Amino acid sequence: MKIDQNKVGQWLLRGALCFPLIVGGYLVSASQALAGVEMLSGALKTEFAYHQVSAEFPAQQRLLIETESDTKMGLSLSGYRGACQYELKITGHFSDFLLETDQATISGFSGSALWELGKKDWTWGKGLAFIPNYPLGREDAFWGLESKVIFSPYDLVAGAAWESAHSGASWLRVGKMLATGDWETVISYIWRDGVNHWQGGAEFSWDLLNGLSLHGGMNTEFAGKTSKYLLGGVYTGAYLTFIMEYYYTQGPYLFASLGREPGLFGRWQWGIKKIFHLQDGGWIRIINLKYLGDNTVTPEIVITNFGGGKNSAARKNPIAREYVFQIEAKF
Repeated sequence: MKIDQNKVGQWLLRGALCFPLIVGGYLVSASQALAGVEMLSGALKTEFAYHQVSAEFPAQQRLLIETESDTKMGLSLSGYRGACQYELKITGHFSDFLLETDQATISGFSGSALWELGKKDWTWGKGLAFIPNYPLGREDAFWGLESKVIFSPYDLVAGAAWESAHSGASWLRVGKMLATGDWETVISYIWRDGVNHWQGGAEFSWDLLNGLSLHGGMNTEFAGKTSKYLLGGVYTGAYLTFIMEYYYTQGPYLFASLGREPGLFGRWQWGIKKIFHLQDGGWIRIINLKYLGDNTVTPEIVITNFGGGKNSAARKNPIAREYVFQIEAKF
């Protein structure tokens, strides 16, 4: 019998990845049963994606991107040690034999200052589809540190994070809380592969106390005089939430979203989002449907369509439609 050494190596790697995650899962269950405190949690998520490839894309390359799947397990650990709080989140991807740290932070107080350091997603700022003043990639985790001091009603925040030794950003934010809103001014310094520049801006939010809230912001790069700005609103009704944002970053965009949290259709949660490129006619539409049940096992389907003129960024994407089926089990 012939043994494929590559497959044996893959099985060994898969087992080496599964073992610590499974052990961690048992520790999660044991800690919750013994202590009754949610300091450990976990989730197993399986995802399958089918891509309907544009007919204009070369046929010999379509099979490479038509389907993909991934199964991953995440573990989260958090708690307190004296006056400090710690949090650790790791994710194991079984298909890529990859174990990565999503968050590893420690935070605490020093006098009137709240500080935090470690690896996490440091995203801040107004905006749902786009944030003009945040200098790093959204939903990406970076090593960094941040400190916040509150002089009510004002607050001062200073921080820095880096992707590598040659890429990162630092920022200084000054804000004020109002009776029904807030405002903030921001200045950032960005370095990336030997190119450094300063940028600054401001942002605000205002709650009209009738279900409607407004938010916005603007940002300017001092060297290149490149501007980015945002103006949006959120209306939350008894059954539906409607969001609309206009933003500009290398072109004008309009974002609209209609969604509902569980309640209107029992435990079903659904949403429809659409992004329009107002200059070249490109658009992206996202429809998602999720069943929450008892919040332990959650199935979800996400359908994404890409459309627009031939010159649009959306149409240059070889994928015309994407179907994603996923199920998540929490423990």
